[in-house]
Amino acid sequence: MTWLTKWAFGNKAAAGLLIVLALVVGAISYTSLPMEFMPEADNPQVTVTTLGPGQNAQAMEESVTKPIESAIAIVKGKTEMMSSSGDSYSQVNIHFDSKTNMKDAAQEVQKAVDTLQFPQGVMRPYVLQLNTSMIPVSELTLTFEEGITEDTLKTAETVIIPELQKIDGVANVSLHGKASPQVQVKLDPQKMAEKGVSVAQMMGLLQGRSVAASIGEQTIGGQTGSIGVVSSIDSVDMLKSLPVIDGVKLQDIASVEAKSDQESVSRSNGKDVLFAIVMKEANANAVEVGKKVQDAVDDINKNIKGAEAEIVYSTSSMVVDSVNSMMREVLLGALFATVIILIFLRNFRATLVTVVSIPLSLAVTLYLLSLSGITLNIITLGGVAVAVGRLVDDSIVVIENIYRRLQKEPFSISMIINATKEVAGAITASTVATVAVFLPMGLLRGSLQAFLLPFALTVTYSLLTSLIVALTVVPLLSSRLLRNTAMKEHEPSKWFHRFLDWNLSRKWVSLLLGLIILVGSIAAYINMPKGALSASDASFISVELKYPNDTPVPEVLTEGKKLEQAMMKLPIRQAISRTWA
Repeated sequence: MTWLTKWAFGNKAAAGLLIVLALVVGAISYTSLPMEFMPEADNPQVTVTTLGPGQNAQAMEESVTKPIESAIAIVKGKTEMMSSSGDSYSQVNIHFDSKTNMKDAAQEVQKAVDTLQFPQGVMRPYVLQLNTSMIPVSELTLTFEEGITEDTLKTAETVIIPELQKIDGVANVSLHGKASPQVQVKLDPQKMAEKGVSVAQMMGLLQGRSVAASIGEQTIGGQTGSIGVVSSIDSVDMLKSLPVIDGVKLQDIASVEAKSDQESVSRSNGKDVLFAIVMKEANANAVEVGKKVQDAVDDINKNIKGAEAEIVYSTSSMVVDSVNSMMREVLLGALFATVIILIFLRNFRATLVTVVSIPLSLAVTLYLLSLSGITLNIITLGGVAVAVGRLVDDSIVVIENIYRRLQKEPFSISMIINATKEVAGAITASTVATVAVFLPMGLLRGSLQAFLLPFALTVTYSLLTSLIVALTVVPLLSSRLLRNTAMKEHEPSKWFHRFLDWNLSRKWVSLLLGLIILVGSIAAYINMPKGALSASDASFISVELKYPNDTPVPEVLTEGKKLEQAMMKLPIRQAISRTWA
């Protein structure tokens, strides 16, 4: 690798230009890199959901759930399968091992269920494969001075939601907590038996409402055209008067009433609210989208009278906090490394030459991450934090050898090149060996690769860049900063010499301590909690109240309001949100 050093000295202007360019593109890459909480990765699970209006739980299990389970039994890579069936719905969750390519697995599941035939009225199943990019970027509450009414709900659906939907980078905005009007028809078995009406007749009658059909081409008044017949019900009274059989109307055998089916009850800070969940596009910057959502919320509060929007949860703030925290750790690591180098070299100029490898290596690393399409997240920043201590290793070896030669020889360019040449092979072998440890982590298959490949590439880019810096920039700066510098050879440390003598005369102590540390390390690994990601403070606390299924809804609402009032009295709280499903 000596040719790199010789090239740097032979092309000082080009080398200087490359150094400045590296710092500039590194700064630009840092500001332009998409920020995410974690890398985009597939969840090793596929969910198959099927809706069958009018079907009871037993029918859904026999005619939908079991056929789906049989069809997907041949899918490769699955580890377990869990299913649930209820009135009008069926859900099957298939879990896969971490090595499975989840996009291929989802396609196999889709092909398997597409071959199935279901009873009339059962919708086609839809297959969902979750991804970390599907994590909502923001969650908003919408409150109105008039409360949740038909008018305010219309305002939310036609004004506020479209305002959020048009934000650049937003993929979808869903509104929750609204009431859905429906008509409940409760059949009376005794009256049906008296009138001679069966359940099958009723199902066919009701399912035939609100449909449109074509009866073909007809000629009327000399004009030929296609005739369509539309059957619809516009009111509850019309539904009650619907003839079932001759002389029997629907109201004669069933109770018909309009109801408001609310999927959930949502409240925030003591008020009824609607929840709006904002999803970003896969390649959008979470931080930028979060800022734009906040700007949109400010505009909504300013321009829409009687409405108030508030962000109660935002992944963008979590991303910023995580990135800033990790970057702070990186800078502290660089500072401590500088202090340690200064303590041992005891020369400010030599320390400055060594430390320059940290910002240069990080700048080039950020640029290479941008070219690789990798986002700035807790995994990549973790790789940077791991690599920071290693970034100066090669430079320390080079500057220490130059420093040692300067204590015995007069300064010259050839001396610096020879001093670099002496250690070039050693630092190259050391760096390549370290890369050989980290890079294979990115060769894993499945969802694990999405997490570990950015980490492996970050460490690899950092280490290889630090090697190039040590062989080019460090000798160049040494030729400038260490010129005319008088260096005296330091006396060896007396306390360290005494420590070595004591240690060598009592070898059993060192061996015993080494054995204890080895055994303790194995025990610590076995007992250490393990997980995909470390636990962290998400800045919110979730409290859940559970009641038996037969608990009346008013009682649940009353007790929930009591908990809400108690939590609102806490001095440290910022917002209290709750939802009853």
